[in-house]
Amino acid sequence: MANIKISNLTTWTGTPTDIKYFIMNNAGNTETYKVSGYTSLVEPGSGTGSIKSLNYTSANNSNDYGVLLGGTNNQMTSGQRGAIIGGYNNQSTTYKNDIFIGGGNGNVVNGDYSGVIGGFSNTNTSIKGFMGGGESNTLSGNRNWTLGGLNTTNSANYGGLFGGENNFNAGDYNALLGGSSNNITGGLYMCILNGETNRITNGLFSNVLGGASNTHNNGNYSSIVAGNGNSMLGNSSGVFVGETNVIDNADYSAIIAGSNTDIPGLDYSVMVGTSGRTALYSATTHVENIHTFKTESFKEYNGGNVGGSIDVDCSQGSFFLFTMTADTTPNFINVRNGQRFFFIVYNNGSWAVPTATLNGASGKVMAKNGSISPGNNSYSKYVATYDSINDLLFLDEETGFSAV
Repeated sequence: MANIKISNLTTWTGTPTDIKYFIMNNAGNTETYKVSGYTSLVEPGSGTGSIKSLNYTSANNSNDYGVLLGGTNNQMTSGQRGAIIGGYNNQSTTYKNDIFIGGGNGNVVNGDYSGVIGGFSNTNTSIKGFMGGGESNTLSGNRNWTLGGLNTTNSANYGGLFGGENNFNAGDYNALLGGSSNNITGGLYMCILNGETNRITNGLFSNVLGGASNTHNNGNYSSIVAGNGNSMLGNSSGVFVGETNVIDNADYSAIIAGSNTDIPGLDYSVMVGTSGRTALYSATTHVENIHTFKTESFKEYNGGNVGGSIDVDCSQGSFFLFTMTADTTPNFINVRNGQRFFFIVYNNGSWAVPTATLNGASGKVMAKNGSISPGNNSYSKYVATYDSINDLLFLDEETGFSAV
């Protein structure tokens, strides 16, 4: 035997588990030895080119070219190039390729190119999806992930769900991070960060950050930040803290703090610290009270030279400048409830103001002694106050201003 090379021996046709001895030559090929006690730790699975552990209770490996190592009651019943390493009752039961389960208990992967590491009773049917840890979580869709959490569902394509409990994430490119019973049912590039029972139903590039029972109904580039029971429907708008505030179909608008406040379809409207209020105007900031620590200032609206019948558009500002070059009859339009504004009028001669109207109606402008009498070749100052209840505009007139 010592003179026979190993390469010239008869080929053995048994299985790895039948090996009781194997032979080897010494360094000089002068002696041949038998070595006993070798037992393989793996055996062929039922899939083509597959293996499974021998000394562990690994139920079945029918995955072609797959690997089933360690653990108990793990199985792959079909597919190719899969692997389950360790754990208990983990399985892949449909024909899927390149799956991976690492440890954990009761995890299932039935999506191509997907995997689960650790955790308990997680199910991954996503294509190219990943799950890590957690319990009773479900992942579907494609190219997405779930990390940790309890009883969560993530079907958002290219989206992620991180932790939390009873959270639901759908749509595309959406992310839900932490919290409890939060829900994204649609939209693109949406996000809920923590909080409880927050909801996003549709939209683009929007989010709910914390708080409880907040709802983003629809809209793009919008946010709800903290607070409780706030709701929003609008583009490029936001509700920031507060309670039970509503933006309803308004764009470029915001509610900051406060409670039970509503912006109904008014664009560029802002409510600050209001309670039980409804916004009245677009492009306006609404407050309960205001205190100015330093300077109050206004935009000056220069109406230039005027004469004859003219409309004075009070929505243009609160400070107006005019030069009279003929007799002038002003008609005040677009006056807001309770609005107060100022006029500086230079009478370039001895021109008169025969009458004045409010929104085209005579008898609505109230002046002392029933007349408006600007000084000749001088400046006059007017302070106007609108009484919306009685629909009257009051003018206080001071005349005869000249340089000192």
